[in-house]
Amino acid sequence: MNIPKSNAKVSQIIEFYMHSESFRRLKNTTQRDYAVHLVAVMNTPVEGKDLGERQKEYIDKMYHAVISGIEMIQNLQDFRSIDENNLQVTAEKLDLGNILKKVVNRYQIQSRLNKVSINLNLDPEFITIYSDEILILKILEKIISNSIKYSEPDSNVDIHVEQNDSEVWIHVNDEGSGLSREEIPFIYEPFRTLSAKPTVGGGTTGLGMYIAKKIADELKIGILVKRNQKKGLEVIVKIPRR
Repeated sequence: MNIPKSNAKVSQIIEFYMHSESFRRLKNTTQRDYAVHLVAVMNTPVEGKDLGERQKEYIDKMYHAVISGIEMIQNLQDFRSIDENNLQVTAEKLDLGNILKKVVNRYQIQSRLNKVSINLNLDPEFITIYSDEILILKILEKIISNSIKYSEPDSNVDIHVEQNDSEVWIHVNDEGSGLSREEIPFIYEPFRTLSAKPTVGGGTTGLGMYIAKKIADELKIGILVKRNQKKGLEVIVKIPRR
């Protein structure tokens, strides 16, 4: 497959998507080529070193469009798998700390574009669970991506972990506009439009939390969403150790 030359930022986005599970699960070469060209179409060379503020703003909007397109492909693939009861679960011994580091690393590009800092606090760093790594990754990707997407610029997404003998709790806190208590029960409905909007560019399919909840139910994982006292939302993911 030939990928056009690109500047560094777009190259990172292309590489991120091509190494994702969603890309590997595309069923044929035509689908894969379409996915890559959705990203590569944004790869317009920028000539000259001295860009004006309007030019920089326009380029950032293009990058947001790239990420939104990737997310849409991933969410529609996952939605189809769920709709067709095609989730395959393979439980194995996992290091949850390592999985969280992977997810945070994958979303560094999106967080930089949104001017959001992701802070991961692991203590201890090695946390053992028995579950499906691919599906756990998907749940965490949907939740952390949403937290970044709806956070205000120059704010934080804070992630920390609690554990006991039977469960591990992952807390993801953002500093976005949040949702009203009345809206929170509808957060898992597919294609549902709520009051919160992405704060910097991009769009939303309304599928992220629906997919996360469906996968979580399959793995007997609990998800709790609640309003933070000051600002934003807290999502708590409750993972059984076995």
